[in-house]
Amino acid sequence: MFFKLHSERKIGFKQLSESELGLGTSHQTHIGLYDDIFTFLQNNEVREEALLIYDNNIDRVDCYFDRIQNPNGTFRSPKIRKGERGAVSIVTVITDKAKEFPNTYRWYMIWFGLENEEMVFYFFNDHSSDFAEVSKIIDLARSGRIDDSLPQYNQLLNYLETKINVSGREIIEELEIASQVGTLKRYRAFDLDKANALFKEIGRKGEEAIANFLDYQKSKNQIAHFTWYNKSMETSLPYDFHIQQNDQSVVFMDVKSTSRKFEQKIILSNQQIECILEKPNYHIYRVFDLSEDVTSPKLRICENCRDMATYILPHIEQLSKLNTSLSQQQILLQPVDFTIEPTSGLLMFNNEISLKIE
Repeated sequence: MFFKLHSERKIGFKQLSESELGLGTSHQTHIGLYDDIFTFLQNNEVREEALLIYDNNIDRVDCYFDRIQNPNGTFRSPKIRKGERGAVSIVTVITDKAKEFPNTYRWYMIWFGLENEEMVFYFFNDHSSDFAEVSKIIDLARSGRIDDSLPQYNQLLNYLETKINVSGREIIEELEIASQVGTLKRYRAFDLDKANALFKEIGRKGEEAIANFLDYQKSKNQIAHFTWYNKSMETSLPYDFHIQQNDQSVVFMDVKSTSRKFEQKIILSNQQIECILEKPNYHIYRVFDLSEDVTSPKLRICENCRDMATYILPHIEQLSKLNTSLSQQQILLQPVDFTIEPTSGLLMFNNEISLKIE
């Protein structure tokens, strides 16, 4: 799972009433929740961002949570509220959407807490594909909660992860980049260790696909020889392969893999930039569509990276000078990574190649 449920391990679901949706004559300003979900939140008002999943999108939206205090000091009736006047909150987004289709749909909400105490809300109507899929797992005609004692629990969790993967394409793409440049901290909703391991696995699969591709080229006498430097272990070299062509010239090559589309940003280290300028032939092999539901990953090759490296080098030199100056005060500037879109005019990729070798 890219996210971990909170240890309370409960998922709530309900059909939202007209009052909760702000329809009819009611002036209700909140949506009621269950006592045994979000038990980790304090009793007094909590205002923080939560994840809202709706119509194949994920957004971070402010959420106003509180409970009613009884005369004896105990608390009951947890709820989320609209918030202050003019606020954009989970409740206002839900009610505004429902008002676009008054008396047309029935609306449902699923909610749960994450291990990091973040709230997640999933909102859909009875005419959506979401409703059809969730109805296969739980009976939405009855409000309630699912916990790990019920057989539907794991099935619902798997569905929710798939939903987040689909709805959060941009988040997952950012997460793939962040896992490579070490900026994962902002993605607190996700199981970052698992995400990091997955993206490393994608990198390995990409290299394996290229090794097979080069084996095929060698068998057809299209190349003379190649060396895969990371075959046994990660070497941290600024290239993954070198290829000996039939004319005895050598190409150094780095594989940039993604489960996403070709346009997903590429990460380059300053060591790679310097290596591109040092080697007479340095290619980038862009492997993409490496997801499990795609039967044939694809490859596009950039044979001329020098324009891009030449453009970036002066900036590296400026950073080097800055590092020298900082070091005099015992301050160290960490190595820098660069992200670049494959469609940049500084990179020219050849036509697409299928890596499905018969």
